[in-house]
Amino acid sequence: MKGLCYHTKGSRDYLTEMKQKGSELIKDGLRQNVRSSMCWRVKGVAHKADGDLPEAVACYSQAMRYDNGHNERILNEIANMQLELQKYPEFEDTRHALWQLRPEDGQYLVAELMACFLSKRYQKGLDFLTQVHVTTQRCNNITQKTIKPSKEKYNTVQLNDIYLLQARMYKEKGDWDTCLKFLEDGIQDKSIRDLLSAHEIRLQVHEAILKKKKAEQKDDDQKSDPQKNAVAVLKQLLDINPENTSYYHRFMKLVGFLKDDSSHDYSQSQPVIELCTEIDQKVKKCSATARIMLDCSIVNDVFLCCVDTGDEFKKRMDSYMRHKLSESVLSLYKDLQPLYREPEKAKVMDELVATYLRELKEHVRFSSSDKTRQLRFVEFLNSGDFGGYSASPSCLLWTQFYNISRQLDIEKWNDALALIDESLALFPTCLDLYDLRARVYKYCGNPLQAFEYLDIGRQMDLADRFLNTKCTRYALRAGKTQEAEDMVRLFLKKTSGVQVLHELEVMWYELHKAESHLSKKELGPALREFEYVFEHFNKFYENQVDFHKYAYRRVCIMSYLNLLQWENNLRSHPFYRRACVGAIEAWLVKATRRIKNGTEKGSSVEDEQDKRHKRGKDPRGWELIHGTAKDGKGKHPLEEAHRWIKHWVTVAYEKDIEPHEWYVKVQRLRWTKKTEKDQKDKIKIDTWKSIKQVCLMYDSLNNTHRRKFSLFLPEAIQFLLATEKDEEKTTEANATLIQEAKKALLQVKSSFLQYHLFAKGEGTSEQIKYKLIQFVNKYSQQVQSLLECTCAYRLSHLVNQKGLAGDMAKKLVGFIPQSTLKECVTVKKILEDLDKGVADDFKSHCKKRFVLASVF
Repeated sequence: MKGLCYHTKGSRDYLTEMKQKGSELIKDGLRQNVRSSMCWRVKGVAHKADGDLPEAVACYSQAMRYDNGHNERILNEIANMQLELQKYPEFEDTRHALWQLRPEDGQYLVAELMACFLSKRYQKGLDFLTQVHVTTQRCNNITQKTIKPSKEKYNTVQLNDIYLLQARMYKEKGDWDTCLKFLEDGIQDKSIRDLLSAHEIRLQVHEAILKKKKAEQKDDDQKSDPQKNAVAVLKQLLDINPENTSYYHRFMKLVGFLKDDSSHDYSQSQPVIELCTEIDQKVKKCSATARIMLDCSIVNDVFLCCVDTGDEFKKRMDSYMRHKLSESVLSLYKDLQPLYREPEKAKVMDELVATYLRELKEHVRFSSSDKTRQLRFVEFLNSGDFGGYSASPSCLLWTQFYNISRQLDIEKWNDALALIDESLALFPTCLDLYDLRARVYKYCGNPLQAFEYLDIGRQMDLADRFLNTKCTRYALRAGKTQEAEDMVRLFLKKTSGVQVLHELEVMWYELHKAESHLSKKELGPALREFEYVFEHFNKFYENQVDFHKYAYRRVCIMSYLNLLQWENNLRSHPFYRRACVGAIEAWLVKATRRIKNGTEKGSSVEDEQDKRHKRGKDPRGWELIHGTAKDGKGKHPLEEAHRWIKHWVTVAYEKDIEPHEWYVKVQRLRWTKKTEKDQKDKIKIDTWKSIKQVCLMYDSLNNTHRRKFSLFLPEAIQFLLATEKDEEKTTEANATLIQEAKKALLQVKSSFLQYHLFAKGEGTSEQIKYKLIQFVNKYSQQVQSLLECTCAYRLSHLVNQKGLAGDMAKKLVGFIPQSTLKECVTVKKILEDLDKGVADDFKSHCKKRFVLASVF
């Protein structure tokens, strides 16, 4: 116990002196009595505090072994850790052992059901339900054993979750007929109270049946039954919630109108129109059906089977836009933006907006067919008599707002600014116009101007919390850290200060502040803010333990399963991804560039003013950036970067390419710094596994994959070149894995990358280098975008092909007109690290493309 006390004084992620002393005492105590259940348990507690859950489970298992296997507390601890490790089969075994110890305890029964579902042992779970006589007799035994509520209605609600879980087990098992019958019986006798969830499961089953029959290519007569059943269930769902657009989209897929690539087959639009008409007759003022009808309407009368013509689409769009503009809906353009992908519809919509603007300015009406008084808009405002007009005074404002949003979307920034000036002359107190003007400058790459214009709008209404929050973000993006702090303090207690934002876990503020410091190369303050975000996510993940027993006791099965799914994907959240990229950039700068003590920009030792304001320890990250903290944090920057990226790459291992790019980059630098052979081999194997995984999930038809792969490929090739110099032998299995990954790296199936670099892993380093040069030449001839051209430029530098690098540098300029501002900024950062001359030339051409941008 003394060792455990010493151990808890150390930091979780760092080996401090107190922690090391505690570990030695724990080991010494275990040597004295290796058969002691308590000693093994203490060792397990120490491993759990360090975050080493596999070792903690092993120690707890040993403690259970010497405790004759009857200690419920130890089994509960093991089950919780197995659940965090997502080892669901072992988790189910542990929960079953707990239920056998106390079969009369209802919460252990519920936990066993959840464990069977999570471990995909569906038949065992169904047999278990039959064994305890819950579902077959439809009685209240389980609720009475689990909890003793005061109302019978509460018992029914708890049983509802168990019945839904049983239905999901039937569905996942593939016993679809039994699942449908079970749900229909439950709905009929009202034992299932959550009708929405029940119908959702029924719809999923019918869709699975339909998909299977289509794959088996059955006859049309057999194929129509599941489709009709799915349509019937969808109509029941729409009766419950007619405003849910996802139900309409699923209906479109069922009837063949909406394809997998999001394109439309207008020959199948008639069933969708009939459904919307039917819903309109049942529900008055249903906005979802009006919006869906716009998707189904066609401009050109190509399909004779369709009742809609171009005039019909124009009528529907005219009615829809008039209603939304009259209601002052600012998000109208965001709502209609997908329709602009079709040129015919975009043309009709642009014509309507132009007509609205002309008629509203001339006669305060939407079209010439409206019978109104003939006054110009300025005369109309001065008259004060607003009767007899088809449009309200605000209609011109929101129509102009819609038109500005359109100009902003197609990157006509100067036109958008001119329209904003025109609107401000008529409506000088409209705060949304100042917000829109700030957005224009933000998207065109001028954060300082964006902040200044938004601040003008904020000062017009200092009580507006939304504007204050948004202006704070704009200030941080512009590098105005002090001004941002002053603004955010306006809505905080005077005695609290900005530090309370960390206690309240206000991550948007921490992220923007960290990125602001990072843009000014102030690494210490940036890392301190990023660490706050890291601690928040750690806390979110660890707090799930508090809900285990509660969910079992209260029978919150469906909500609990959703919680587990959310926790397992927690570190794929956009906030963590942004913080991860920024923190890795900062730590890699510290690892590759020497920072002198006390001279790091923006960082300093905590002074008396910090202590008087009760700010946290090391508020500006001085100890963090210089590695002088007592817990050892910051001493090894590459390990700090690895601590960040390992969580992201684990969650998104088979889903996203971007984390693999950063993972390979960090692993390459770690590999060069390590001296122990075992550590170097582990890094090498893990990295090649990551590279192979990227090659497996790469899709050349996916534009997002192409963009991310062009950033990943140079990092992978750089790792290949670095590790080729390592002459030490690895095991046969690892050598095979490495060669397979190398071969897969440049055998990715795509229109621009089909060259085979490796032939079954054979070849000397000279042969590999020669083949690599051939590959780079082949790749550079077929680049199709700015990022791919930049990738070829980086690869030519890696293989010392200066002539090819010069050709790629000239090609870069040709891709600028078709590239976005974000892509150009990314390329600018890459070129600045490779060649200042090429970077300056690139920036000069980007300045001509993005005239208002200040980033070039």
